[in-house]
Amino acid sequence: MISRLNIVSIFGFRYSDLYIIYILMTKKETKKTHKKKEETKKVEEKKASPGLESIPEKTNEYLEGWKRIKAEFDNYRKDEQKRMQDMGIFFKAGMVLEILPTLDSFEEAIKQVPEKDKESDWVKGLLKIRDQLLEILKKHDIKEMEVLGKEFDPYFHEAVGEAVGKEENKDKIIQVLQKGYLMGDRVIRPARVYVGK
Repeated sequence: MISRLNIVSIFGFRYSDLYIIYILMTKKETKKTHKKKEETKKVEEKKASPGLESIPEKTNEYLEGWKRIKAEFDNYRKDEQKRMQDMGIFFKAGMVLEILPTLDSFEEAIKQVPEKDKESDWVKGLLKIRDQLLEILKKHDIKEMEVLGKEFDPYFHEAVGEAVGKEENKDKIIQVLQKGYLMGDRVIRPARVYVGK
């Protein structure tokens, strides 16, 4: 039987020689790996703690980021203000749409008053209430559309029907069935009209 020492000695090396070779080879490898570890550590340190030369770059980067965030916040604030204004207009228009039928009823009631009663106190009271409602609407930039005799515009007017009239009244409003109202430039309620044909 061949022992381990005999196999080693067959190849011309003694066990002790092989051990020395092994130690020398591992020392070289440990030196190489140690150098690599030191190099990677230095690179990581440079990345982790920037030198003086990279401070202006970082400062500019942070400044640009801050400016971008500030601009985004300003845009958000403006959008939010616009949204709140639009919501206010929406609620105001809703309230006005609820008041307008009451105003229409006052107008209709005033039309039905006989000529002999127009100077009575109760008619003056109706007129006063109507004027107060109109004043409230005027205070909120809500105004009645002046449409009689104007060209028909589907944005401002709702055609209820057509009526035969003079040639010069073709496509013009000849009768108003229900008054229309504007809030600034926005149509709250289109005027319901008859158009000449």
